[in-house]
Amino acid sequence: MNDEIKQYEVLIFDWDGTLMDSRADIVGCLKKAITACDLELPSDLRMASMIGLGLKEAFVQLFPDETSVSIDRLCDAYRTAFTHPEAKASALFPRVRETLNALKQNYILTVATGKSRRGLDHVLELSRLGEYFPITRTADETRSKPHPQMLHEIITDLDTTADKCLMIGDTDYDLNMATNARMDAVAVTCGMHEELRLEQANPLGMLTGVQMLPAWLAGRR
Repeated sequence: MNDEIKQYEVLIFDWDGTLMDSRADIVGCLKKAITACDLELPSDLRMASMIGLGLKEAFVQLFPDETSVSIDRLCDAYRTAFTHPEAKASALFPRVRETLNALKQNYILTVATGKSRRGLDHVLELSRLGEYFPITRTADETRSKPHPQMLHEIITDLDTTADKCLMIGDTDYDLNMATNARMDAVAVTCGMHEELRLEQANPLGMLTGVQMLPAWLAGRR
């Protein structure tokens, strides 16, 4: 990506690992699903590295030799664990709500996530963040990251262009999706992928969290 100073109109956020500190809870749900399907548990690190992909794509990566029927069983077991009545929403990262309040004054805020529609709606309701995001896209509605389809659909819905949008995410799936859409991207280092892996995807900036985004944007005007 070139480093030309741009005035963005749309900010597109990943969810898990970017706005919500959900690594432990997602890995916990993966463990429950895998155990329920009588499969051998991968390491926590391996499971966490899949977060950001669509659910089916993540299980295919974890269990490439399993049949499509087995993958579907894993997905169903995960959804059951994730939406169990006793399950609670993971905590937002520090100052996320305050940051979104500040950003919505000048930008359209959207979400592009590897979650399913059911999963995203669930956490939007529990976190009470739904009002901030007039447009959202999920992996089961489009295609899993790093394919750019969900970004293309957001661009179309808002009648804008890729150069007016900025992707914010914590994985190279997010950053590579933005590259594939010819869109700028910023990485946050509070989530799933380590800094070296993020750097290799060439983001415009590396932030410790979304609370740093307003200052970063102001510095590029």
